[in-house]
Amino acid sequence: MYDTKGTMKQFIFDRLVDRENLCNLTKEKDQFLHLIETKSNVVVYAPRNFGKTSLLKNIVIDDFRKLNKKSFVFFADLLGVKNLDSIIGRLMNSFERSFNESFPVKNIFENIKSLLSMLQPEVSIDSITGNPSVSLGISADKKEYTISYVFQLISAISKKIPVLIVIDEFQDIVRVDEAQALFRSVFQEMHNMPVILMGSKRHLLGDIFSIPDAPLYSWGIDIEIPSIPYNEYQVYINDRFSTKNIHIAYDEAVYLQNLMHRIPEPVNIICQQIMDIYDNLEITKEIINNSLKQILDNRESRYEIQIQGFSETEEKILIELAKIKTIEKPQSKIFIAKTNLTSRTIGKIFDKLLQIGIIEKTGTYYRISDPLFMFYLNYYR
Repeated sequence: MYDTKGTMKQFIFDRLVDRENLCNLTKEKDQFLHLIETKSNVVVYAPRNFGKTSLLKNIVIDDFRKLNKKSFVFFADLLGVKNLDSIIGRLMNSFERSFNESFPVKNIFENIKSLLSMLQPEVSIDSITGNPSVSLGISADKKEYTISYVFQLISAISKKIPVLIVIDEFQDIVRVDEAQALFRSVFQEMHNMPVILMGSKRHLLGDIFSIPDAPLYSWGIDIEIPSIPYNEYQVYINDRFSTKNIHIAYDEAVYLQNLMHRIPEPVNIICQQIMDIYDNLEITKEIINNSLKQILDNRESRYEIQIQGFSETEEKILIELAKIKTIEKPQSKIFIAKTNLTSRTIGKIFDKLLQIGIIEKTGTYYRISDPLFMFYLNYYR
């Protein structure tokens, strides 16, 4: 099955999803473009692998550039930053990359001259592509720079052309002393520039934007990327299945989506596994379960390496959580008895696993974030 451009429709995972293969999110795209047009500040939440980064990078930013032929898009990812130096380094590298992406290499010197005369670019030849590569002369010693300096550069550009700022996994600054206050100071000084901050850990975003005494309390407009409606995802799946004369009924499509916490990436992984093996049939729950087990077998080495990164007590908690799938009160007497750990130890480990995104809190319940990893622990531990 091909789209109107002749591009093969696929189940995409382990990379950003392109416009033609992103399911739904049309309403959210239009909402983002309106907020950008009105120069609004936005806080976006969605769990990992829900498609928010694909939506922003491959659709919203692309449409922004089409509407503004000459523009600058600053995109940074702060996943895993641990201190101010790592935040500043990430921002500086992102600025250089964003500048190269926003302007053609052949015109980059003229753009720097007109937009940022304080920079001293250097040209080298990329050893892989053989194409010219431009360094803006800002990365040699990151310690001399500040968060404020990065946004001063962006602000200077905004006086000449439209600017869009997008920062992914922003919630990870919560572990860095002073970072929230520094970003608040920067954002207060910015005008005429829409800023989109994205995150995948709801509890950490809440610590930044929902606690009254937090520096960024009540900053921006909240948008939450919702789960794809069951019927729309079924249509999306069958559209791709049709190339192998495969079909999945509504009830089985709902079963598959719920099995994977309604997260698009693992759903797509199972659907691709089905397409790799089967053709000319109606999908049953048994086929879905068998395909899941085959995926887990294929990924055994990956998950075993991941498990080795946990302590014995962390592994014990994850195994018990995988068995029960969700838990409302981790420090309950029942869970204490199952793990044979103290309430204090369980609390500390849950906090740590939440911080690094291995488990998540949805509503009032905790669960392992990656449903494939959860089933691996369930089946093989």
